[in-house]
Formats: sequence, C-alpha cells, structure tokens
Amino acid sequence: IRPGWSVLDAGCGSGGFLPLIARAVGPSGFIAALDLAPENIGRVEALAGTLPEPPEIATEVGSILSLPFADASFDCVWSGNVMQYLTPAEFELAVGEARRVLKPGGIFAVKDFDSTILQILPMDRALLARFMAARLQGFRDRGVLGTDCGSTLPARLRQAGLEVVSRKGWLVERWAPAPRFTRDYVRD
Repeated sequence: IRPGWSVLDAGCGSGGFLPLIARAVGPSGFIAALDLAPENIGRVEALAGTLPEPPEIATEVGSILSLPFADASFDCVWSGNVMQYLTPAEFELAVGEARRVLKPGGIFAVKDFDSTILQILPMDRALLARFMAARLQGFRDRGVLGTDCGSTLPARLRQAGLEVVSRKGWLVERWAPAPRFTRDYVRD
C-alpha cells in the first residue's frame, strides 16, 4: 500500500487495521471501509475522527459478496480475518468482486488466521488437540473455510485466477504468567 492509493478495507470490522492503512496511504489517499455490521461502521467512523492527518475515509454497510463500488475503483482491496467465515462458493464470489473493483494491476491483499500452527502453553497438548478438532469440525459442519484456512489461501487464490506474488506467515507469541491453581479453584 503506497501513499495516495485508494484502498478498500473489505470486512473492516471495528477498524483495527484502519490506522495502519491510513498511515500507508497518507493524507492524499482514500479508504473505503465496508462491513456487514452497522455497529462496526459506527466504530470505524469514531476511530477515523481520531486519526492524525487522515486520508479521506468513506464508510459503507455492505457485503464483500456484492461490493457497492464501481469497477476499477481501488488500487488495493485489503481483507483481514474475513475469509475464514465464508463458504468456498462465497470465497469465490468475494474474490470475483475484489477483482472487479480493482484497478488494472491492483493488489488483493488477504490476511487470515492459520490455527494449524496454534500452540497454547502451558497446556496439555492432547487437550488442545481435542479442542481444535472440535472447533474445526464446527466450521466444517457450517461449511465455512474456518480458522485453519490461512495456509490454503494461496492455492485458493491461484485457483480463482489470481497470481500469488507474496506469502508471509508469522508466529505471534503472547506471554503471561501461568495461572496458579490451588485447592480453592478445583471443583470436586
């Protein structure tokens, strides 16, 4: 994302990525923030008012499956933590809509979770494995890509006709003191 670009934050949620995108496009850029939930759009509008030297920011309640924007409107379509909630057919629709609203040579940037590498320590690995198996089965039962879709996105994007130029993964570590359990906290 470069200064002066027009960026669509597709599935913006409460605007967690808005400050980063705003800093990248700078005051000469443009951001359209789209989400299904009106309350998220309200949060984004409030957040936008706190940004130093913000670009122009427009908000819209809508779906990434039917983007309310003209063809070739954006230099970049950014979608963070959204694809995991889509069915494979909806994923194809979302990619098609992103391609439609991108300018020639534009970038479709997707960030999603990959729970296949999740570790929670200190925790019994067998317990975590059972928890993750149940969680992933819940996604399969609903027919959505699920939180393990991160590693499958490059292949899915290629299958949808996009060229995957770059892929990056990273490990996020959060450290906190391990809880101390005493007899007072144990149920008999």
